[in-house]
Amino acid sequence: MSEFEAIDAAYGIGDQRAQVEALAARQSAATPLADGRQVELYFRTFSSTEIEHKRAVADEFAAAEVLAVLGARDFTYGAVRLADTHGVPVIDVNAVPRTVFARAVHVSSDGVGVGSDHDQEVVRRFADGGVDLMMPFVSGSSLARALSSAADQNYHPVVLDLETGEHVTDVAGSVMPSSIYDGTRALAMSRVGEVAAGRALDPRARGALECVESATGVTLTPVGRACSGAVSNVLMVADLVEVLFLGLRRAGPEPDRVGLVRALESITDHASVSGGTLSFRPGEHWGCRAMREIEWRQGAWSVVGDYEAVAGRSSTGSSTVTRCISRASSP
Repeated sequence: MSEFEAIDAAYGIGDQRAQVEALAARQSAATPLADGRQVELYFRTFSSTEIEHKRAVADEFAAAEVLAVLGARDFTYGAVRLADTHGVPVIDVNAVPRTVFARAVHVSSDGVGVGSDHDQEVVRRFADGGVDLMMPFVSGSSLARALSSAADQNYHPVVLDLETGEHVTDVAGSVMPSSIYDGTRALAMSRVGEVAAGRALDPRARGALECVESATGVTLTPVGRACSGAVSNVLMVADLVEVLFLGLRRAGPEPDRVGLVRALESITDHASVSGGTLSFRPGEHWGCRAMREIEWRQGAWSVVGDYEAVAGRSSTGSSTVTRCISRASSP
């Protein structure tokens, strides 16, 4: 993510390698793997703005014959390459349903993480078409540029935001035009906004932050612009590492890729570090099945609702669809 951090230091997400190493060591110490086995970590760096580089890194992982890959932010193209071309399991964070990914229209960007002229064109089309509600499935930089263009055009749509493209961090919210974004409601899977809402930070999240703080010597404040990117990344990494170790423990002393996937599919209602619970099933490889409502106000996201189940089967097998947003914000 260095392309973004170069623009604004607050976009930094911390030392990802140090985060993984610290949290993996914590998992190993807490519950050792069968026969005292150790996990050998193999790291690769990729460009968040270059699709072919992500695919090349995926090929390097496959050539190294790794058991599985933990996908970092914006690694979707690499994750698809690993799964489709190489058959390597990927525990990813930017999951995209295959049908959506196949139909996606990919628009070129200027490559510096601040959006492109296409963002402004979309806003013009929305304004001309009388669109009054926007649900953005784009990067945070694209949304910031689009909303800034909207404000310049005196076009003020209601934004119903999502946890897509890292929108729901305090650093991302801080670059949105306040005339449009203040009061925006969003659906979030993560525990963003707990501290700002006066709630105590979950002990699992606090433990992950303390682990990384101890390893790196960097203090992470769980609310506010300066550390929000790093805090959200630590919680995300903690979940990735924990899910991997859960799968390895359940897969037995000689895990292979098929066995690991089956073990992961047995995880049900596991309390996550980053928020909510995680469940996987055969053919249903998305983990989060609950979301809650948050609101952007006074320079920070704040929780305004409790976790509710979203579309999908519950742990009892019944169909569950509940309403997560109570109301849309006014422009």
